Amino acid sequence: QWDVWTIDADGGPPRRLTSDPADENLPSWSQDGRFVYFSSNRTGAETIWRVPALGGSEEQVARTGGGRSQEAADGRTLFYQRASRGSSPLLAMSPAGGSERTVLDCVPRFGYAAGAAGVYHLACGNDARGAPLLLLDPATGRDRLLGTLERPGEGLAASPDGKTILYTRQVGEGSDLVLIENFR
Repeated sequence: QWDVWTIDADGGPPRRLTSDPADENLPSWSQDGRFVYFSSNRTGAETIWRVPALGGSEEQVARTGGGRSQEAADGRTLFYQRASRGSSPLLAMSPAGGSERTVLDCVPRFGYAAGAAGVYHLACGNDARGAPLLLLDPATGRDRLLGTLERPGEGLAASPDGKTILYTRQVGEGSDLVLIENFR
Protein backbone atom coordinates (compact mmCIF):
# COMPACT_ATOMS: atom_id res chain seq x y z
CA GLN A 1 0.00 0.00 0.00
CA TRP A 2 1.31 3.43 -0.94
CA ASP A 3 0.36 6.59 0.92
CA VAL A 4 1.41 10.23 0.73
CA TRP A 5 3.48 11.62 3.58
CA THR A 6 5.13 14.95 4.35
CA ILE A 7 8.16 15.90 6.40
CA ASP A 8 9.31 19.39 7.31
CA ALA A 9 12.28 20.57 5.26
CA ASP A 10 14.06 21.33 8.54
CA GLY A 11 13.48 17.78 9.77
CA GLY A 12 11.11 16.25 12.24
CA PRO A 13 8.72 13.32 12.19
CA PRO A 14 6.99 12.31 8.93
CA ARG A 15 3.25 13.02 8.81
CA ARG A 16 0.81 10.85 6.88
CA LEU A 17 -1.62 12.74 4.62
CA THR A 18 -3.59 9.86 3.06
CA SER A 19 -5.10 6.90 4.86
CA ASP A 20 -7.34 5.02 2.42
CA PRO A 21 -6.42 1.32 2.02
CA ALA A 22 -5.94 1.89 -1.73
CA ASP A 23 -2.69 3.10 -3.29
CA GLU A 24 -2.02 6.84 -3.30
CA ASN A 25 1.08 8.11 -5.07
CA LEU A 26 2.53 10.69 -7.50
CA PRO A 27 2.00 13.67 -5.16
CA SER A 28 2.37 17.29 -6.25
CA TRP A 29 1.82 20.65 -4.52
CA SER A 30 -0.74 23.25 -5.46
CA GLN A 31 0.93 26.54 -6.43
CA ASP A 32 -0.26 28.22 -3.22
CA GLY A 33 0.91 25.29 -1.08
CA ARG A 34 -2.55 24.72 0.40
CA PHE A 35 -3.21 21.33 -1.24
CA VAL A 36 -1.43 18.16 -2.25
CA TYR A 37 -2.74 16.41 -5.36
CA PHE A 38 -2.21 12.68 -5.77
CA SER A 39 -3.24 9.68 -7.83
CA SER A 40 -5.40 7.02 -6.18
CA ASN A 41 -6.99 3.76 -7.31
CA ARG A 42 -9.58 3.76 -4.52
CA THR A 43 -12.49 3.94 -7.00
CA GLY A 44 -11.20 0.92 -8.94
CA ALA A 45 -9.49 3.14 -11.53
CA GLU A 46 -6.74 5.74 -11.24
CA THR A 47 -8.17 9.18 -10.48
CA ILE A 48 -6.82 12.48 -9.17
CA TRP A 49 -7.57 13.50 -5.58
CA ARG A 50 -6.38 16.26 -3.30
CA VAL A 51 -5.97 16.75 0.43
CA PRO A 52 -5.22 19.91 2.42
CA ALA A 53 -1.46 20.13 3.00
CA LEU A 54 -2.04 20.48 6.75
CA GLY A 55 -4.29 17.41 6.78
CA GLY A 56 -8.01 16.95 6.45
CA SER A 57 -10.59 15.36 4.18
CA GLU A 58 -9.46 13.93 0.87
CA GLU A 59 -11.58 14.89 -2.15
CA GLN A 60 -11.74 13.50 -5.66
CA VAL A 61 -10.91 16.13 -8.29
CA ALA A 62 -10.83 14.26 -11.62
CA ARG A 63 -13.21 11.47 -12.57
CA THR A 64 -11.59 9.98 -15.67
CA GLY A 65 -7.84 10.13 -15.23
CA GLY A 66 -5.24 9.53 -12.64
CA GLY A 67 -1.65 9.84 -13.75
CA ARG A 68 0.79 12.49 -12.61
CA SER A 69 -0.79 15.90 -11.97
CA GLN A 70 0.61 19.43 -11.75
CA GLU A 71 -0.95 22.86 -11.38
CA ALA A 72 -0.16 25.58 -13.90
CA ALA A 73 2.13 28.36 -12.69
CA ASP A 74 -0.87 30.68 -12.18
CA GLY A 75 -2.73 28.02 -10.15
CA ARG A 76 -5.84 28.22 -12.36
CA THR A 77 -5.42 24.94 -14.25
CA LEU A 78 -4.65 21.40 -13.13
CA PHE A 79 -2.88 19.29 -15.76
CA TYR A 80 -2.85 15.52 -15.48
CA GLN A 81 -2.27 12.44 -17.55
CA ARG A 82 -5.05 9.95 -18.16
CA ALA A 83 -2.87 7.08 -16.89
CA SER A 84 0.28 6.69 -14.83
CA ARG A 85 1.76 3.99 -17.08
CA GLY A 86 2.82 4.47 -20.67
CA SER A 87 1.85 7.31 -22.95
CA SER A 88 -1.56 8.92 -22.51
CA PRO A 89 -3.49 12.12 -23.21
CA LEU A 90 -2.71 15.25 -21.20
CA LEU A 91 -5.90 16.64 -19.69
CA ALA A 92 -6.72 19.91 -17.95
CA MET A 93 -9.42 21.19 -15.63
CA SER A 94 -9.98 23.73 -12.87
CA PRO A 95 -8.25 22.69 -9.62
CA ALA A 96 -11.62 23.00 -7.89
CA GLY A 97 -13.09 20.37 -10.22
CA GLY A 98 -15.43 20.51 -13.17
CA SER A 99 -15.23 19.39 -16.76
CA GLU A 100 -11.97 18.25 -18.27
CA ARG A 101 -10.53 19.07 -21.67
CA THR A 102 -7.86 17.37 -23.71
CA VAL A 103 -4.74 19.54 -24.03
CA LEU A 104 -2.56 17.06 -25.93
CA ASP A 105 -3.61 13.76 -27.47
CA CYS A 106 -0.45 11.96 -26.39
CA VAL A 107 2.34 12.61 -23.90
CA PRO A 108 4.93 10.04 -22.80
CA ARG A 109 4.78 8.96 -19.16
CA PHE A 110 5.95 11.91 -17.01
CA GLY A 111 6.79 13.74 -20.26
CA TYR A 112 5.33 17.16 -19.45
CA ALA A 113 5.93 20.12 -17.15
CA ALA A 114 3.77 23.17 -16.55
CA GLY A 115 5.68 26.44 -16.62
CA ALA A 116 4.95 30.16 -16.72
CA ALA A 117 5.30 30.20 -20.54
CA GLY A 118 3.03 27.18 -21.11
CA VAL A 119 3.31 23.40 -21.09
CA TYR A 120 6.67 21.89 -21.96
CA HIS A 121 6.26 18.40 -23.34
CA LEU A 122 7.80 15.57 -25.28
CA ALA A 123 6.12 14.17 -28.37
CA CYS A 124 4.94 10.55 -28.46
CA GLY A 125 6.19 7.89 -30.83
CA ASN A 126 9.81 8.94 -31.11
CA ASP A 127 12.69 6.85 -32.35
CA ALA A 128 16.00 6.06 -30.67
CA ARG A 129 17.64 9.23 -32.05
CA GLY A 130 15.63 11.53 -29.87
CA ALA A 131 12.40 13.26 -28.98
CA PRO A 132 11.30 16.78 -29.82
CA LEU A 133 10.96 19.05 -26.77
CA LEU A 134 8.00 21.35 -27.40
CA LEU A 135 6.40 24.31 -25.67
CA LEU A 136 2.62 24.52 -25.97
CA ASP A 137 1.51 28.16 -25.86
CA PRO A 138 -1.80 28.25 -23.93
CA ALA A 139 -2.93 31.43 -25.72
CA THR A 140 -2.57 30.07 -29.25
CA GLY A 141 -2.72 26.30 -28.68
CA ARG A 142 0.37 25.93 -30.88
CA ASP A 143 3.59 24.08 -30.22
CA ARG A 144 7.03 25.63 -30.62
CA LEU A 145 10.03 23.34 -31.09
CA LEU A 146 12.70 24.06 -28.46
CA GLY A 147 15.11 21.28 -29.42
CA THR A 148 15.57 17.54 -29.57
CA LEU A 149 16.45 15.48 -26.51
CA GLU A 150 18.62 12.45 -27.12
CA ARG A 151 17.28 9.32 -25.40
CA PRO A 152 14.98 11.08 -22.91
CA GLY A 153 13.81 9.03 -19.95
CA GLU A 154 10.92 9.64 -17.60
CA GLY A 155 10.76 13.04 -15.99
CA LEU A 156 10.51 16.65 -17.12
CA ALA A 157 10.43 19.78 -14.95
CA ALA A 158 10.57 23.54 -15.56
CA SER A 159 12.44 25.89 -13.22
CA PRO A 160 10.23 28.46 -11.46
CA ASP A 161 11.86 31.30 -13.43
CA GLY A 162 11.22 29.47 -16.73
CA LYS A 163 14.87 29.56 -17.78
CA THR A 164 15.79 25.89 -17.40
CA ILE A 165 14.21 22.54 -18.17
CA LEU A 166 15.23 19.42 -16.23
CA TYR A 167 14.97 16.01 -17.87
CA THR A 168 16.32 12.51 -17.46
CA ARG A 169 18.45 10.86 -20.09
CA GLN A 170 19.01 7.16 -20.55
CA VAL A 171 22.72 6.38 -20.52
CA GLY A 172 24.32 2.98 -20.97
CA GLU A 173 21.05 1.18 -21.52
CA GLY A 174 21.35 -2.47 -22.45
CA SER A 175 23.62 -5.33 -21.62
CA ASP A 176 26.43 -7.31 -23.17
CA LEU A 177 26.13 -10.84 -24.47
CA VAL A 178 29.28 -12.86 -23.89
CA LEU A 179 30.10 -16.23 -25.42
CA ILE A 180 32.39 -18.41 -23.31
CA GLU A 181 33.97 -21.33 -25.11
CA ASN A 182 34.59 -24.61 -23.29
CA PHE A 183 32.59 -23.52 -20.25
CA ARG A 184 32.37 -26.24 -17.58
